[in-house]
Amino acid sequence: MLYSGDTGTTDRIWSEANNAQNLKALMVEVSYPNRLKDRAVITKHLTPHLLTEELKKAGLKKETWIGVYHLKPPFVDEIRKEICGLRMDNLILLEDGDMFEI
Repeated sequence: MLYSGDTGTTDRIWSEANNAQNLKALMVEVSYPNRLKDRAVITKHLTPHLLTEELKKAGLKKETWIGVYHLKPPFVDEIRKEICGLRMDNLILLEDGDMFEI
């Protein structure tokens, strides 16, 4: 499992993901909606669109599970809508208290 938080856009973590032998899951923060991309970049966070760009660097298998967390409270509904618009079957929005097995 790869856990990424407050890294913003990066190549290093995705290079590590590409070298992982049996990567089954990612946990990645998406803190801002797409319209606040500049703020996200400055504060080293992601938007749904930035997430899709970052995932292209990872070369993941379609079955790799992606959990999204750290949605900023004022933007939760907007981010949820944008995440759902990505139509990625392997992506799930995590909520406080969620439990899962890998």
